[in-house]
Amino acid sequence: MLNLTSHQRLQKGCYVNLTSILHVYRKDVRLPQQLQRAMAAEAEAAREARAKVIAAEGEHKSSRALAQAADVIASSPAALQVNKLT
Repeated sequence: MLNLTSHQRLQKGCYVNLTSILHVYRKDVRLPQQLQRAMAAEAEAAREARAKVIAAEGEHKSSRALAQAADVIASSPAALQVNKLT
């Protein structure tokens, strides 16, 4: 696909000179090390951000559960006794 697009672009420019291009090859397409490191750092930052969001959601659910438990215990002293028996 990449070669076809390049071939078409080059072919358009060749009509002016009345020449023709038969094949276009791209070999050894590599990203520079600095760009690879930058992309890896960006991906790592995105993973860490997702992990922080997941941890925050877990803490939020935990605090809700604790608040509900506190409401139950506050509304019924017997619930505290049941909790101590288990």
